[in-house]
Amino acid sequence: VNEKTFYRLPEYKRQELREKHGFDKDTFIITTGSRNQLRKLFPQQLEGFSIFKKENPTIKAKIIFWCSQSEGWNLKKHAEEYGLDVNDVLIAYRCRVTGEIFYRPVGREDQDNPNIQQKGSLKSVGMDNFATEDKINEFLNLGDVFILCITSGGFELWLSQAKLTECPTIANAYSCFEEQVGLEKGCLEID
Repeated sequence: VNEKTFYRLPEYKRQELREKHGFDKDTFIITTGSRNQLRKLFPQQLEGFSIFKKENPTIKAKIIFWCSQSEGWNLKKHAEEYGLDVNDVLIAYRCRVTGEIFYRPVGREDQDNPNIQQKGSLKSVGMDNFATEDKINEFLNLGDVFILCITSGGFELWLSQAKLTECPTIANAYSCFEEQVGLEKGCLEID
C-alpha cells in the first residue's frame, strides 16, 4: 500500500470534492470498494444500508461502490430488493476518454459524459476501466465511513488504503481481515 498516494486530504479539499460531485454538505456518505466478486458481501451491505435508512429517515445518506458492474453482483437488483432508492446507491464511473470520475446511480453502463460530446464513454470502474490511485484516494476521502465485508480472500488492499485516509473503517474479522479488524487495529468489527 502506497502511503504517499493514500492519505487524508485537508478538510477544505474534501468539501471541494463533495461539491464537485454534487453531494450536499450534510449528506452522510458510505464508501466501499473492491472487485465485485461473489465473495464480497455487497448484497448484505445493501441490506444494512436499507436498515440504516429505515432507522434514520431524517439523515441524508448515500452508499457509493467503487467496482465494476460487469462482474459479480447485480447491485441495482439487490438495491431494489431492499427497497432502496437507486439514487442513494451510487457507483463510480470513469470516462474512457478523459479519465474523469462520476458518481451515478447503479444500473446502466456506457453512459454519456456531460462534459464532452463522446456518447457512451462512462463505464463503471474495474479491471477493464482502471482508475489511478490518486482518483481512488479522492473517492476514499469523500466518505464518512468505509465499509467492506467479505467471505474470504488474500490481503485486501482497500481496507488498508481507507485506513490511511483516516476514514473510519468497518469490516468483518474474517479470512484476510482477521489481521486488520479490531479496535486496537483501527477498524470496527461488523457481525
